[in-house]
Formats: sequence, structure tokens, C-alpha cells
Amino acid sequence: MTYKLHGTGVSLDGRFIPADPQNQDYRTFLQWVADGNSPEDADPLPGVAEGNSKATNQRARTDAIDSIERKMAAGASIEDTIKSVLQLLKGQP
Repeated sequence: MTYKLHGTGVSLDGRFIPADPQNQDYRTFLQWVADGNSPEDADPLPGVAEGNSKATNQRARTDAIDSIERKMAAGASIEDTIKSVLQLLKGQP
């Protein structure tokens, strides 16, 4: 099983999964991360220097994983955790 980050969700073995709290596949992804797994970085955006894109992707990935781990450790519901991750992906505080 190979998850890969994308700006509006993740993909699993090439199949896109939107970051949607109602999507069971996305909930499964969040649980997979909460269990200690890490997704692959997103592919670099066209026209963006590879080094900058890679650093940006790594930071976004780290932030998302940290957010998921903090919420789950604090006993947050999966719904609250998903909302938090969606806000992070959208660049909201």
C-alpha cells in the first residue's frame, strides 16, 4: 500500500482520494498515518524549482502528520482530526 500526498487529498496506488471527512478511504488514510506510517511526497509542480518544491512538500507533509498525531493523541474524534487536516491543506490556521 503506497499513499502519496497531493494538494487536495492523497492517492493510493494511483487512485485519487479527496481530503473529504465523509470519504471512508480518506478516514482509512488518516488512521494509517496515526498508526505511524508516512505517505510519499507529492510530485513536484510543473515550473517550480525541484529543490523548492521538495522542501515545500516535505514541510507540508510534516505539518500534516504532526497535526494528525497531536489531534489523535489528544483524543480528538476522527471528524475533528479530518477538519484540522483539511484546514492545514487549505493553508488556514
